[in-house]
Amino acid sequence: MLADQTALVDLLVDSVVDYAIFALDPHGVIVSWNLGAERMKGWPPNEILGRHVSTFYSPEDIRAHKPSAELEAAESEGGFKGVGWRVRKDESRFLAEVAMTPLRDAQGNLVGFADVTRDLTPGNLAEGMSTARAVIAERERIGGELAWTAIHSLFAVGLSLQALNASLADEKTRDRLAKAVDDLDRVISELRSAIYRRHPQPVEEVRERRGARLWW
Repeated sequence: MLADQTALVDLLVDSVVDYAIFALDPHGVIVSWNLGAERMKGWPPNEILGRHVSTFYSPEDIRAHKPSAELEAAESEGGFKGVGWRVRKDESRFLAEVAMTPLRDAQGNLVGFADVTRDLTPGNLAEGMSTARAVIAERERIGGELAWTAIHSLFAVGLSLQALNASLADEKTRDRLAKAVDDLDRVISELRSAIYRRHPQPVEEVRERRGARLWW
């Protein structure tokens, strides 16, 4: 049963072609290689298995001991994730997002690492960036609606305070409440101007309400 499950996992990993997924031994030597890794990096399994992961790093990164530093970070911190340049078999470079996870046995001993790499070059990112822009636009729309809802609520509070002020008999209390209404009037005006610059509401026009001291 275990052998069948292992074969199924291998089949699933190999079917992923948009990500390079491969395993390293505790020293960073490549011990498994999926189809996505072959397509992304250009190395067939028979040529890459047994090589060190530093094969994918630039000469300057190797001189800076970056491969070993990232392996050490993954082991000591429970994982490593970063963005950096990687090198294909044909020596061309690509920007990669790398997630490296330590693999441990039942006793907690390090037995290797799982490396998942995503190509961040513009062609591969186009679809993701389009989705990101759509998410940002939706957040802006929701933020605008919430902002205008808040303005309308404050305006309603101001009208209620005006009505309450008209019913009061004590002159000092009326003066204090009138001052509060003036302050609220000013806050609404300033807040509305600020929000309108960021979240225009073209359907609604700025208009004065007859008999009301507050406006929006």
